[in-house]
Amino acid sequence: MHLRRYYKDITWIFGKLCCQKPRQQGKKRKLTFSGTKGIFTLFYDSGGFAAEKRPDLKRHVRLTDDEAFSLYGTQIRKDFDENEIKPEWVIRTLQESGEYFCDVMCDGSGALLSYAFVLRHKDLFFLDYFATVENKRGCGFGTGMLSYLFGTYDGAWLLEVEDPERARDAREREAMMKRIRFYEHAGAARTVVQVTAFGHPYCLMVKGQDARDASAVTQQYLDVYRSIVGTNLSRVIRVID
Repeated sequence: MHLRRYYKDITWIFGKLCCQKPRQQGKKRKLTFSGTKGIFTLFYDSGGFAAEKRPDLKRHVRLTDDEAFSLYGTQIRKDFDENEIKPEWVIRTLQESGEYFCDVMCDGSGALLSYAFVLRHKDLFFLDYFATVENKRGCGFGTGMLSYLFGTYDGAWLLEVEDPERARDAREREAMMKRIRFYEHAGAARTVVQVTAFGHPYCLMVKGQDARDASAVTQQYLDVYRSIVGTNLSRVIRVID
């Protein structure tokens, strides 16, 4: 199979390859990644490259409410800081509304690769939680999952991302900026709206709507959280002027 046929899927990996330390000639390395046409393994050595496609290994699944609640109680705590995790009663309340769901990406054995908790509020999709499991990061699964979400659920999207202006040091700030660039690469745009939710600082990003309309974005955000916490809105959400 010619690598040229999958050029768009693998151009991003050359940065990784350039960072690899040289090995003894004749020994092959491999890099597994998720592309638009499936999961690939790229073998490379001093003699060149060869890509091997493993079809039908990447599956997107909508979890049942009980499965999603179980995932929330286990995986979320591995991928998010404690102050970013909503109380479990909030998740159950959202599930009862019928507008809160969890989609996951799995491999052929059913092992979790990436997941997203999403709230649909009227014609808006709010990306509540999104992550790739730690030992699968850097393989493109997160990019593939986000592409699936944006392509499957056509409409306006609203996203929270950690606010780099509130970073504690340069290293943390760069990690936050990297997440923002990740979403920008998928077509989202950063707004000027800054908030705190449950005491944690975020800036807001959007896709499929005008990022410059701060007033409209702020109102959308407040409407989303009003549907989540009801009359407790002022206690858990603050818009930073």
